[in-house]
Amino acid sequence: MRYYLLITAILHSFAAPLAAGPWLREEGKTFLSTSISSTRTFETQSSTYLEFGLTKETTLGADLNLAANDPSGQNGSGVLFFRRALGPAEGKNKFAYEIGIGANWGSYGTRPTLKTGLTWGRGMQMGAKGGWVTIDGTLLWDVKSKDYRAKLDGTFGLNLGKAAKGILELNLGHSDGSTYATFVPSLVVRPPITDFQIQFGIEAPLKGVAANRIKIGLWREF
Repeated sequence: MRYYLLITAILHSFAAPLAAGPWLREEGKTFLSTSISSTRTFETQSSTYLEFGLTKETTLGADLNLAANDPSGQNGSGVLFFRRALGPAEGKNKFAYEIGIGANWGSYGTRPTLKTGLTWGRGMQMGAKGGWVTIDGTLLWDVKSKDYRAKLDGTFGLNLGKAAKGILELNLGHSDGSTYATFVPSLVVRPPITDFQIQFGIEAPLKGVAANRIKIGLWREF
């Protein structure tokens, strides 16, 4: 059980929630991001994150994570969810909740999961530059074992210009009596004459430098 919970914590600490927050996706619009990260010993993880504006009040999403650093085989997790706003849309402080279902899989088999989440966000202005801040709290329940994992993510973003933004993330989690923390600074740039944005970042768990990961991702809105 401890092995399973450790795998789950690692997978979700490196998910791709940079697009997440209380802001709903515009109806009919889609956001897609995919990323891969690796340590210096080439232990890799990949993530794919999708949001779709189903209606003005509801955003659908999917979050898929794969890890290839387990000698017994590949481990992964996936969640399908919906997000709805809480409170008035015109307020400066935005709130939303999420509910989802999914599964974790690997050498231990497949385990269904349930997800609940609450998020807060607010736009901000720093001089001539616009930015945002969000706090996302989630609980993930293992349906079979009744175990759960709590996660709290804080994100600060700043638009550095028309083609670049800087993002700082702090991911905190608690599972099976253990707490983990990961600091994730990144730069997102939009190359000229393209619809894609490219993310360059570092995933730095506070447990040690040897666990640091280089992260590269692609974003697209359409």
